[in-house]
Amino acid sequence: MLAAFTYRDFRVLWFGSCTSSIGTWMQNVAENWLVLSLTGSAFLLGLDAFMQQLPIMLFTLIGGVLADRLDRRRTLLMSQYVQMTCAFTLALLVYFGVVRIWHILLLSFITGSAQSFGGPASQALVPSLVARDDLPNAIALNSIQFNLARVIGPLLAGGALALLGMVSCFSLNGLSFMVVIVALMSLAVKHIPSAAPKHMGEELRGGLSYVRHQGSMLALMVLAFATTFLGFAILTFLPLFAQRVFHQGVGEYSRLMAFSGAGSVCGALAVAWLGKHSGAGRARCSADVRPADRRIRFVAHFVAKRYPALFHRRQSDYRFFYHRFTRAADCPQRTARPYHEYLYGCVPGRDAAGKPR
Repeated sequence: MLAAFTYRDFRVLWFGSCTSSIGTWMQNVAENWLVLSLTGSAFLLGLDAFMQQLPIMLFTLIGGVLADRLDRRRTLLMSQYVQMTCAFTLALLVYFGVVRIWHILLLSFITGSAQSFGGPASQALVPSLVARDDLPNAIALNSIQFNLARVIGPLLAGGALALLGMVSCFSLNGLSFMVVIVALMSLAVKHIPSAAPKHMGEELRGGLSYVRHQGSMLALMVLAFATTFLGFAILTFLPLFAQRVFHQGVGEYSRLMAFSGAGSVCGALAVAWLGKHSGAGRARCSADVRPADRRIRFVAHFVAKRYPALFHRRQSDYRFFYHRFTRAADCPQRTARPYHEYLYGCVPGRDAAGKPR
């Protein structure tokens, strides 16, 4: 399970990246809480996350082309320098009490821009650190360090916010970048420039064409996009649930984030173990479907609590639809039963069978 750790360069980079990721998650928790404290707006909370992800969507393909052309280690170093500067800038703004929401949005966009070039360079660097046979294990271990940081970072952020204040989270994140910078400088990898580089547009079209004609890769990318786009946003709004649903503070928010990361670590360990076994793809799909199953329960319960009249008005319509649906020859009752339970189990005064409590 830890075969990739036998390579010195990978081991050094892994620990440096893990330290930096812990700092990043500390800043994410503090930044989300800062936005909510400054504005109280769910829209601006989502906008801050959008501003950080927008450059990743816009520039990552270009970053991938540059990762094949330029020295990946230098590209990563530049990315770390920019992110470190943004973290210290935000710490100073909060320390002097002059921070405004537009400062946070602008710094989020700059940080996302740096990540859009550093991410592809980091992914392209890993294959040069380990042997080909150990590459799946190295990828899984990288996933573990990211998700391990999702556990440790929020817990440290909760403690730091309670004991030292918000400035400490941003400052510690800035310091954490120094660790990965030192790790990158200590790598023994040498850049080998491409013999005959093509035009950037041609390389972009070639990469997109390759993915389009590789059915398995295209399917994996669609799966990753769907699960990230539809599921990851819940982390952005966890401070709202902690504050307005559970009526708790940043301590509860940091615990929610930590438990989310703990589940991800377990999944990443399973992927690392299944890396060289058959059936890994089916296990991965199952792991993606089950969280969706839980979210359907969560959303149905939340909507029923917020709008109970909607469920009362539509019970008869839904019962008719359910019986027609389950009588269909090509859709047995066991297929529809879970969703029937989701809806009726949330209706006030009704159990999962739709009977009065």
